Amino acid sequence: MLEVRARALNEGPSGARIICFVDSRVVIGCWSKGRSSSRALNQRLRKILGHVLLANLQVVLAWVGTKSNPADDPSR
Repeated sequence: MLEVRARALNEGPSGARIICFVDSRVVIGCWSKGRSSSRALNQRLRKILGHVLLANLQVVLAWVGTKSNPADDPSR
C-alpha cells in the first residue's frame, strides 16, 4: 500500500483508480468490508483509508494465486 500513500502525497486529489494484485483473501475481505477482527489489519486499514479519501483514489484489489503473483518471485 506504499503506492497508494505515494500517489496521495505526490499527486494530490486525482480521482485515479489503482489496481492491486493480491494473493491474500484475508486482505481482500478486510478491504471489502472495511474492517477486520485483527487489530493489526484494522490499524493498517485506517492508515491507508485516510490517504484514499484525501486523494479521492479508488483502490481495487484483484486476487491472484500465489504462483501467479510476480511480486512473490524474489521471496521464493
